Amino acid sequence: MQISIIHGSDKVAARKKLQQLADKYESLSVVRASGGEITVDFLVNNLRGGDLFVTQKLVVLENPDSEMDWGRLGNAEEVELVLYFDKELPVTSRFFKEEYFKKARIMGFEAPPDKSIFEWLDLVADKNPRVFEMLDRLQKEFGEQYLLTMLFYLLRRQVMPSSGGMKSKLERQRQSFPIERIEELYKTAIEYDYQTKRGLIEGRTALFLVVERFMSK
Repeated sequence: MQISIIHGSDKVAARKKLQQLADKYESLSVVRASGGEITVDFLVNNLRGGDLFVTQKLVVLENPDSEMDWGRLGNAEEVELVLYFDKELPVTSRFFKEEYFKKARIMGFEAPPDKSIFEWLDLVADKNPRVFEMLDRLQKEFGEQYLLTMLFYLLRRQVMPSSGGMKSKLERQRQSFPIERIEELYKTAIEYDYQTKRGLIEGRTALFLVVERFMSK
């Protein structure tokens, strides 16, 4: 049985991919369920195959519960199972660890970052004090973890090949980011991220300290 997991913050792209998969099947061959409709009995009945009038079937589960007893489910060759989530699953999700989904095809769709995020990253790279004016709003809108991820992106951008309209800007920014400083900032960000996930420091405080280190001379 082919299993696919579709998730991500870009709901439009994720839903489009789901529809593309469904379009390969006749309407009577597509079974959908969401929320409380997804029970073990429902899954056992629909994943075992053997339907008299259906040779190939697509079963779509929207936002299923990870705590379900997936080990009881069938594995019919003629059934394709798609798990669709209207959000991004964390890397620690049981769906990425459960034996039943070990061979699942993972399709993640990340929404393009808000333009204000890139403006903020440029301010960080230029050590512009306005960074802290925008930080509170961005933190409430996107969360600490996302902003930390974008700071990692800022560091990676300094060592990536540049061309076109970005070239002159990156060349200017790179003067503030020699390789030794990039390594130092990476280690700092990773350490604060670790402390946050261990509950040793609040995410808000950790992000502020990381940004402060980026802004230091």
